[in-house]
Amino acid sequence: MAALAEIMTDMVLFAYSLSEESSYDYSLHCHNYHELYYFIEGNVDYLVEGRQYHPTPHSLLLLTPNVFHGVKINDTKPYRRFALHFLPGILTMERRHLLLRVCCCGP
Repeated sequence: MAALAEIMTDMVLFAYSLSEESSYDYSLHCHNYHELYYFIEGNVDYLVEGRQYHPTPHSLLLLTPNVFHGVKINDTKPYRRFALHFLPGILTMERRHLLLRVCCCGP
């Protein structure tokens, strides 16, 4: 997947990516930062901790640190997305709890 635009600091990575290649398997990984994933278009399946999602355009997914996840690109149609990675320390505990509560994926 090619990053067409990218902004990186020591606490944040923002990327706009495009792929026109299919994949046969999920590219599973996990990391120690939050990921805010905005799906623009494509035919993909997303796997999060063993649960499969088929995002529709303008889907938004918030992944917390240390959660196994990955994408499988089902065909060669353009797959475009934005991803914002940020370390938990960028937010105060109060704001971190608010973010997780709003996204229904945390305490």
